[in-house]
Amino acid sequence: MGDSFWHNCNRPIKEHPSRSGAISQRSQACPPRSAKMQSTTIFGLLFCVIAASMAHPMPDDMTMKPTPPPKYPLNLEGGGGGQRGDGFGFGIRGHENVWTSDNGRHEIGLNGGYGQHLGGPYGNSPPQWNVGTTYTYRFPNF
Repeated sequence: MGDSFWHNCNRPIKEHPSRSGAISQRSQACPPRSAKMQSTTIFGLLFCVIAASMAHPMPDDMTMKPTPPPKYPLNLEGGGGGQRGDGFGFGIRGHENVWTSDNGRHEIGLNGGYGQHLGGPYGNSPPQWNVGTTYTYRFPNF
């Protein structure tokens, strides 16, 4: 540590009289040696962070890609209910689009359903199955 600041630490600067008339020596205040080590460590870490951020290549295109339209799962609906002594009826239906034209005007879908009544004075009803297709045409907006 040939540095003059650290070399002259705790050496008297000059003599000066105090109020009581006695001559005292004042020494130069030195920061603790750990402060120099802390600043060196902080600057070293800061240098590493800056060097690492400059070393990583930036992408050419920073714009976000457009979000594709969501693909919804099978559309299901269901319900049921009944009154005391009358049994319980329930049903479920579903619909799914299976084909769409390139311009989006024509669409073909499949649908199906199931329903049944359980219990009550007449007992269980036979299950009811429904299967079908749908065709949709969307007229252009003029």
